[in-house]
Amino acid sequence: AFADYTFVVVEDAKNYQDSLTMQMWANGFTVKNCPSLEQALKEIDKLKPTGLVANICADPEPMLDEVTAQVEQGFALSVVVVGPDDSFDLMNRALEKGVFDYVPQSQIASKLAKSIRRTIRRSQRKSRRSKRS
Repeated sequence: AFADYTFVVVEDAKNYQDSLTMQMWANGFTVKNCPSLEQALKEIDKLKPTGLVANICADPEPMLDEVTAQVEQGFALSVVVVGPDDSFDLMNRALEKGVFDYVPQSQIASKLAKSIRRTIRRSQRKSRRSKRS
């Protein structure tokens, strides 16, 4: 059951119907929406989520830098970035710096849920390994 896994979504949704939050709810995931990474980091301590999904489309370069800085500092959660379609450079940079997955904005409907499921499987593997230790 996907509802057992909580994801923090960073996006400032102007059109809520097209938001990542709505897309994830529609796929059965539990979601906490935050308008900024700063607020998301505060929520993470309270919620203990499975992962973080960040929509960087509004301001791609600085937002990606903000997200990857957290990942490089040892951020414990898997991070999925939703970014502009035509930016191979951003996608490459995100993945090189440790982001779990990059989903082009136009492919949210077909790829976001799959990416989240992979994030859940990764979390389950980590959990099993830590229980064995």
